Amino acid sequence: MTLPPDDDADSIFGGTLRYGLEADVNGLNPTSSALAASGLMMANAVYDTLAVYDENDVSTPHLAESFTPNDTLTTWTMKLREGITFHDGTPLNAEAVLVNFNAQRGDPLVGLAIMPFFPADDTA
Repeated sequence: MTLPPDDDADSIFGGTLRYGLEADVNGLNPTSSALAASGLMMANAVYDTLAVYDENDVSTPHLAESFTPNDTLTTWTMKLREGITFHDGTPLNAEAVLVNFNAQRGDPLVGLAIMPFFPADDTA
């Protein structure tokens, strides 16, 4: 997550991020990489999620500001936090969320795991 800049802070770009692990990971793609607990911890230092589970296993908005269901709980409206950008300055928006959902759905293994959350006739 990138928050709006602090006016008093000087930005420093570049450098190397080093993270110690007890085992190798096969990449950092959150959709297709095999990430054990250590890899997930490393990914959490780089990526952010739309929601997280709190200590009581309640889903709490994170990059999203809110999730609102319709009356039948078949459609959810997600409001994204404003001012969040990717590392290259591209804003987090609905299109970016859709691209990531579709990437997960398109992965053979991850797609199977998340398909129960999508209607069979969904063409998102």
